[in-house]
Amino acid sequence: MPLKESGDIRPAPATLENPFQQHRVLYWVIFLLVGTAGTLVLLFANYEYSKEEISFATNVPISSPKPKPARIQIEFLDIKRAFEGPVSPGMNVAGALSQVSRIAGLELKIQQDKIVLLGNAQSGVAGHSWELYINGAKVPNALSQLVTGGDRILVRYE
Repeated sequence: MPLKESGDIRPAPATLENPFQQHRVLYWVIFLLVGTAGTLVLLFANYEYSKEEISFATNVPISSPKPKPARIQIEFLDIKRAFEGPVSPGMNVAGALSQVSRIAGLELKIQQDKIVLLGNAQSGVAGHSWELYINGAKVPNALSQLVTGGDRILVRYE
Protein backbone atom coordinates (compact mmCIF):
# COMPACT_ATOMS: atom_id res chain seq x y z
CA MET A 1 0.00 0.00 0.00
CA PRO A 2 1.51 3.27 -1.03
CA LEU A 3 2.05 5.95 1.51
CA LYS A 4 0.13 9.08 1.14
CA GLU A 5 1.55 12.38 1.96
CA SER A 6 -0.36 13.98 4.68
CA GLY A 7 0.11 17.38 6.14
CA ASP A 8 -1.07 16.18 9.51
CA ILE A 9 1.84 15.25 11.80
CA ARG A 10 0.76 14.13 15.19
CA PRO A 11 2.97 13.62 18.21
CA ALA A 12 3.35 10.13 19.57
CA PRO A 13 0.87 9.25 22.22
CA ALA A 14 2.11 9.76 25.84
CA THR A 15 2.03 6.07 26.49
CA LEU A 16 4.71 5.52 23.87
CA GLU A 17 7.14 8.07 25.40
CA ASN A 18 10.82 7.74 24.40
CA PRO A 19 12.54 5.64 27.14
CA PHE A 20 15.76 7.74 26.89
CA GLN A 21 13.89 10.88 27.83
CA GLN A 22 12.34 9.21 30.83
CA HIS A 23 15.74 8.65 32.60
CA ARG A 24 17.68 11.49 31.00
CA VAL A 25 19.36 12.68 34.26
CA LEU A 26 20.44 9.16 35.21
CA TYR A 27 22.13 8.67 31.83
CA TRP A 28 23.99 11.94 32.16
CA VAL A 29 25.23 10.96 35.65
CA ILE A 30 26.45 7.57 34.36
CA PHE A 31 28.12 9.24 31.36
CA LEU A 32 29.91 11.76 33.57
CA LEU A 33 31.02 9.06 36.04
CA VAL A 34 32.47 6.90 33.24
CA GLY A 35 34.17 9.93 31.69
CA THR A 36 35.62 11.00 35.04
CA ALA A 37 36.86 7.46 35.78
CA GLY A 38 38.52 7.27 32.37
CA THR A 39 40.18 10.63 32.86
CA LEU A 40 41.45 9.57 36.29
CA VAL A 41 42.87 6.34 34.87
CA LEU A 42 44.71 8.30 32.17
CA LEU A 43 46.07 10.82 34.67
CA PHE A 44 47.25 8.08 37.04
CA ALA A 45 48.92 6.17 34.20
CA ASN A 46 50.65 9.37 33.08
CA TYR A 47 51.79 10.07 36.65
CA GLU A 48 53.23 6.55 37.02
CA TYR A 49 54.95 6.83 33.66
CA SER A 50 56.49 10.17 34.60
CA LYS A 51 57.75 8.74 37.93
CA GLU A 52 59.35 5.86 36.03
CA GLU A 53 60.86 8.26 33.51
CA ILE A 54 62.34 10.38 36.30
CA SER A 55 63.81 7.31 38.02
CA PHE A 56 65.48 6.28 34.77
CA ALA A 57 66.88 9.76 34.35
CA THR A 58 68.26 9.90 37.90
CA ASN A 59 69.58 6.32 38.01
CA VAL A 60 71.61 6.50 34.83
CA PRO A 61 74.87 4.77 35.56
CA ILE A 62 77.68 7.23 35.15
CA SER A 63 80.75 5.70 33.70
CA SER A 64 83.18 5.67 36.54
CA PRO A 65 86.60 7.05 35.85
CA LYS A 66 89.24 4.49 35.13
CA PRO A 67 90.92 3.53 38.41
CA LYS A 68 94.37 4.95 38.80
CA PRO A 69 97.17 2.43 38.83
CA ALA A 70 99.70 2.24 41.63
CA ARG A 71 103.31 2.98 40.77
CA ILE A 72 106.26 1.23 42.37
CA GLN A 73 109.72 2.55 41.74
CA ILE A 74 112.78 0.59 42.84
CA GLU A 75 116.00 2.56 43.14
CA PHE A 76 119.20 0.62 43.46
CA LEU A 77 122.44 2.56 43.93
CA ASP A 78 122.89 3.07 40.20
CA ILE A 79 119.68 1.83 38.54
CA LYS A 80 116.03 2.86 38.77
CA ARG A 81 113.15 0.65 37.67
CA ALA A 82 109.48 1.65 37.70
CA PHE A 83 106.34 -0.46 37.47
CA GLU A 84 102.67 0.50 37.20
CA GLY A 85 99.60 -1.63 37.50
CA PRO A 86 96.07 -2.00 38.85
CA VAL A 87 95.50 -2.40 42.56
CA SER A 88 93.71 -5.49 43.85
CA PRO A 89 91.33 -5.02 46.79
CA GLY A 90 93.09 -5.60 50.11
CA MET A 91 96.56 -5.54 48.56
CA ASN A 92 99.32 -4.30 50.84
CA VAL A 93 102.73 -2.96 49.89
CA ALA A 94 104.41 -6.33 50.55
CA GLY A 95 101.98 -8.06 48.15
CA ALA A 96 102.49 -5.40 45.48
CA LEU A 97 106.27 -5.61 45.88
CA SER A 98 106.07 -9.40 45.65
CA GLN A 99 104.21 -9.14 42.33
CA VAL A 100 106.72 -6.62 41.01
CA SER A 101 109.67 -8.81 42.02
CA ARG A 102 108.15 -11.80 40.19
CA ILE A 103 107.51 -9.73 37.05
CA ALA A 104 110.99 -8.18 37.12
CA GLY A 105 112.72 -11.45 37.96
CA LEU A 106 114.18 -10.03 41.20
CA GLU A 107 114.68 -12.11 44.30
CA LEU A 108 112.78 -10.71 47.30
CA LYS A 109 113.17 -11.61 50.96
CA ILE A 110 111.15 -9.93 53.71
CA GLN A 111 111.72 -10.51 57.43
CA GLN A 112 110.05 -8.74 60.35
CA ASP A 113 108.34 -6.18 58.11
CA LYS A 114 111.68 -5.19 56.52
CA ILE A 115 113.13 -5.88 53.09
CA VAL A 116 116.24 -7.99 53.62
CA LEU A 117 117.06 -8.69 49.97
CA LEU A 118 115.78 -7.29 46.70
CA GLY A 119 117.55 -8.37 43.54
CA ASN A 120 121.22 -8.63 44.45
CA ALA A 121 121.16 -5.77 47.00
CA GLN A 122 121.06 -6.98 50.57
CA SER A 123 120.31 -4.79 53.59
CA GLY A 124 123.20 -4.30 55.99
CA VAL A 125 125.92 -4.53 53.36
CA ALA A 126 128.23 -1.50 53.49
CA GLY A 127 125.73 0.33 55.71
CA HIS A 128 122.96 0.28 53.11
CA SER A 129 119.37 -0.72 53.75
CA TRP A 130 116.06 -0.73 51.89
CA GLU A 131 113.74 2.16 52.77
CA LEU A 132 110.12 2.59 51.70
CA TYR A 133 108.33 5.83 50.90
CA ILE A 134 104.60 5.99 50.18
CA ASN A 135 103.46 9.09 48.34
CA GLY A 136 106.70 10.86 49.26
CA ALA A 137 106.61 10.11 53.00
CA LYS A 138 108.63 7.58 54.91
CA VAL A 139 106.07 5.36 56.61
CA PRO A 140 106.77 3.03 59.55
CA ASN A 141 105.65 -0.56 58.87
CA ALA A 142 105.16 0.41 55.24
CA LEU A 143 105.03 -3.18 54.00
CA SER A 144 101.75 -3.78 55.84
CA GLN A 145 100.09 -0.58 54.54
CA LEU A 146 97.23 -1.04 52.05
CA VAL A 147 97.84 0.15 48.51
CA THR A 148 95.21 2.33 46.86
CA GLY A 149 94.90 3.51 43.28
CA GLY A 150 97.25 6.38 42.52
CA ASP A 151 99.75 5.51 45.26
CA ARG A 152 103.40 6.16 44.51
CA ILE A 153 105.65 3.71 46.31
CA LEU A 154 109.38 4.27 46.28
CA VAL A 155 111.69 1.47 47.41
CA ARG A 156 115.18 2.97 47.76
CA TYR A 157 118.45 1.27 48.63
CA GLU A 158 120.17 3.90 50.81
